[in-house]
Amino acid sequence: MPNVPVQAAAEGLPKNFTTQAQRLRSIYSEAEFGLLSRDLIAVSDKLSEASDFCEAIFMAAGTVDDKEEGAVFQRLAMAAKSLVRNARSIVEGVRGIPEARQ
Repeated sequence: MPNVPVQAAAEGLPKNFTTQAQRLRSIYSEAEFGLLSRDLIAVSDKLSEASDFCEAIFMAAGTVDDKEEGAVFQRLAMAAKSLVRNARSIVEGVRGIPEARQ
């Protein structure tokens, strides 16, 4: 081991080292947020599809010959759609999007 100062150690870390570290943290954070955002968009899309299915069930229930049976299925479809709407509002809130109108 030489008994002389090493140039890099004598000068310390590069002056832009902190800036580079902050930049890398920023890039990592953006990448992580991008993945999360993409996943939340996918969840929101699937919840929209579920809401559409609830609407289809509601409409199909209206064609049932026995009106009481049809009304039961329509109430179930409305309850399911309400749950889906609440879940979608939570996802949109996490994404930072104002409450969706449905």
